Amino acid sequence: MKRNKTVDFFTVIVCALFLTLIFYACKGNDETRTVVRFGSSAGENGILMGIPGVAQELGFIREELEKEGYSVEFIGFLNGVSVNEAFVAGELEISTLGDVPTAIGFSNNIGTTWFALGLSSYNNEMIARNNAGIESILDLYGKRVAYAIGTTTEYFWQALVKEYNIDETKIIKINLGGINLINAFETNDVDVIIHNENWTQRLQAQGKGKVILSTNSFPEWKPQDMVVGRSKYLEIHPKAGVAVCRALIRARETVRMNPGPYYVAISGRQLEQFPELAKSIYGDKDNEFINLDSFIHRSNIERQQKLADFLKLTGRIVEPAIIENYIDITYWEKAAMELK
Repeated sequence: MKRNKTVDFFTVIVCALFLTLIFYACKGNDETRTVVRFGSSAGENGILMGIPGVAQELGFIREELEKEGYSVEFIGFLNGVSVNEAFVAGELEISTLGDVPTAIGFSNNIGTTWFALGLSSYNNEMIARNNAGIESILDLYGKRVAYAIGTTTEYFWQALVKEYNIDETKIIKINLGGINLINAFETNDVDVIIHNENWTQRLQAQGKGKVILSTNSFPEWKPQDMVVGRSKYLEIHPKAGVAVCRALIRARETVRMNPGPYYVAISGRQLEQFPELAKSIYGDKDNEFINLDSFIHRSNIERQQKLADFLKLTGRIVEPAIIENYIDITYWEKAAMELK
């Protein structure tokens, strides 16, 4: 039987149009979604750290987004590497993120924008087990050193390698992050870990180890915690970015007026059982809390550019990242104007 070529051609066209509509409908559903998926690189419980942690606990993030017609879903990740993967997959709109994975994301053009700060400064530290025979960095040869590759702790390690001319071939390096890093330390599976000061100071307070090096001694290596968003989503939904910035500004003002209840929230609740330790880490005698200022200042940009240059120099990133190209402070500026 002879086929009707006209009908076949028409069928093909209809199918093609149908598939095209499905494609754009799915694409549209993604970019017009009113549920803002807000990621946390501080752990898989979805609790934020820094001033976003305070804004989350006070309900400001949810409240400000709801004013603009959005809801929010908080999603936790083991580390910044996982956050970047979620951005690439289109599974996040906004997230907190350490400065190293942020720079790596920019270098790889994964489509993220830095629009606010979560913490402008905190410490990473190296802590050794009490019975590991380690008093200083000079005792690391032959020891098991663990940190999370692709995070701010790797940057601290690489900076130490350069500063002390460490022969890495004489050290057993282990890639671990999050709670797995802590568990390995407590079970004696590693000798040294590098982590943020919430965990290292906690372990030291519990008598489980001794901090032998801190970015406190190297201020230029102190990490920054960013607030970044999926660029395309923010362009289509600028009100979502502005709403988050309003929440951060309000949270800092709340802390400045009465900081006492919020030190644990700043720690991402990692120091819930150690409130006095949280106060000693995040307290500010002048109640200015500069490290909780969510605005991206020139000094923050310069620090991030130096970091990106270092990552390029050490081969951690291939393409240079011009940080200015990935920043948009207009969301924060509009939020500040709206709160006046």
